[in-house]
Amino acid sequence: MELTSVEHDYLDVVARHPEGLRLTDLAERMKVSKASASAMAAKLEARGYLERGPALEDRRASLLRATPKTIALETEENAVHARAAASLAAALSDEERRQFELLLGKACRGLDSA
Repeated sequence: MELTSVEHDYLDVVARHPEGLRLTDLAERMKVSKASASAMAAKLEARGYLERGPALEDRRASLLRATPKTIALETEENAVHARAAASLAAALSDEERRQFELLLGKACRGLDSA
């Protein structure tokens, strides 16, 4: 695999902000120091997943943006997730699917509070 799960997490955050994201905002969203976010952004930029460009409102500031390489990766991942969800849904009855969604939601809420 070319990317680690942490690298994917960084790319997911940046990809959700097509207008661009300041490094400090990325660090805040990832719950890491600005230095850690900067190191990861530099690594992903060197590999062609992120690009830096000027902020429109402040030309001195720079924004991180997803590259077409990242957007293609996100599109591929979304398709894989959709196929997996469809396969899972096809294997369960309507009642089993409702019960599964209820239990999964409960488990996810438990993770959020951990």
